[in-house]
Amino acid sequence: MAKLGQYGEALEQMTEQKVFDVTVRHLLEQGEQSLTTSCEEGQTICAYSGTDGLCCAAAPFIRNYSADLEMETWKQVVGMGAASSANMDLILTLQRLHDAKQIEKWYSCLSSVAEVFKLNTKILEEYSSVSK
Repeated sequence: MAKLGQYGEALEQMTEQKVFDVTVRHLLEQGEQSLTTSCEEGQTICAYSGTDGLCCAAAPFIRNYSADLEMETWKQVVGMGAASSANMDLILTLQRLHDAKQIEKWYSCLSSVAEVFKLNTKILEEYSSVSK
């Protein structure tokens, strides 16, 4: 399971395939959304840095995390200089998957993401028996 900021410095050199592989492993091993409670609304929301050390699909690629990034889109995080713009479309797609899809659907959705981005799905085979 990846950690918040673990690949932030490396993102610019990472291929889409590597970003996908890291994210698949991260999400399927974590097996739950990264959530926190919004101070303003008191609602549970998806977070880059959630409770119990969890983090969202995009969080491992943040270079400079601060709490100010919460509630910001990935494009805004990049615009604030906290992450590289490399692999932007893929990371946005993976972040949306984490935030909006039921966990039971992650495996099939990740397979669809691989198809759209023309990525190999070998990494998914490692999780096929437990995630389908």
